Amino acid sequence: MVNTGWSGGAYGVGSSMRQRYTGAMIAAALIGELDQVEYLKYLIFGVEIPVQYSEVPAEILDPVQTWSDPQAYETQASKLVLALLITAKPLPISPMKRSCRERQWS
Repeated sequence: MVNTGWSGGAYGVGSSMRQRYTGAMIAAALIGELDQVEYLKYLIFGVEIPVQYSEVPAEILDPVQTWSDPQAYETQASKLVLALLITAKPLPISPMKRSCRERQWS
């Protein structure tokens, strides 16, 4: 997951993520440069974030660090997770997809 959207605060407070950072992270992922970096487990969203990557400032990598009020970030992130859990529904699997998934590929 790469943040291509908003950073540094709620809408109207923060700003959009700089394209050069987004591009650097996508390029690094595609060529395997992120395979050897240290990661931090981010519990709210259940993802791991790189602790450091030379092309992106460390404070940009950790979304909490981009907000002036870390507690406000945690509150907003928790609201987002709750909203996603409430609205998320399992996608139906068509019979064709189900049979493909169950097939043993050699």
